[in-house]
Amino acid sequence: MCQATVYLGETKIAQDVIRLKPVQDGVRLETFFEEPMTVCGTLKEINFLKHSVLLTPIKEDDDE
Repeated sequence: MCQATVYLGETKIAQDVIRLKPVQDGVRLETFFEEPMTVCGTLKEINFLKHSVLLTPIKEDDDE
């Protein structure tokens, strides 16, 4: 199977991810048996050999 583990920075946030989709608020992650989740991050790297995805957190503006 080709599921991936997703990291936000150095923190593992999801495993067995089957679909990753960019959305307005960040990145939507889907697995077989859990509800989809949206992460406030941007794609930094995909490592197909290690089945891993690295996201960079989206920084909030300090002005708000």
